[in-house]
Order: sequence, then structure tokens, then C-alpha cells
Amino acid sequence: FGLSPAEQCREFDRHFTAIAKELGAESAYVNRAFAEAIEKTDIDLWGPDNAHVSECGAYLAACVFFATLFGSCSKIKDTNGLPESVAQTLKTIADGAVFSSYDS
Repeated sequence: FGLSPAEQCREFDRHFTAIAKELGAESAYVNRAFAEAIEKTDIDLWGPDNAHVSECGAYLAACVFFATLFGSCSKIKDTNGLPESVAQTLKTIADGAVFSSYDS
């Protein structure tokens, strides 16, 4: 609908956050993290079909879930084969998305 990938992720984040609040449920801010990664890095989060996530996208999503459940993804030592710098960037983005003051 004319939205950039980052805008699309932010729109999904707004909807999922509102639903979670309405249900009194916790939310894992994967779309928020994806938007940040898209805007601030050149890390490719999408697979060849542009619909499914790449290994980097899967790692970022896993980091968001880990941080949501355990307080921070800094404890994750395995890079899942990603370069250490890429893994660290994704972990930083995940922690930021989970613990940001952004409120939708």
C-alpha cells in the first residue's frame, strides 16, 4: 500500500502492540526491531523471495524473543554462523526494541 519496508514494520508494530494492550498480554517487538534494523543498517533481513526472513532476520527475531523472556540478549554467545559484528549489531537493536521508551 505504498509503505516502505520500515514503515510497514512500524505499522504492524502499532497494531500488534494495541492488540496486546487490549488483551493485557506481553508483546515481543520483532517488527519494531526490524524497522530499526532496516532504517539504521544495511543488513539484509529478507530471504530471496522477499517474504521470508534471512538468517539475519531469524537471528534478530530470536534475539527479540530472548530479550523479552530473559531481560537481555547480551547473554547469547552463539552467532549462528553470522559474523560477530553483525550478530552484535542485531543484539543491540533487539535490546533497544524491547526496552525502548517508544510507545505506540
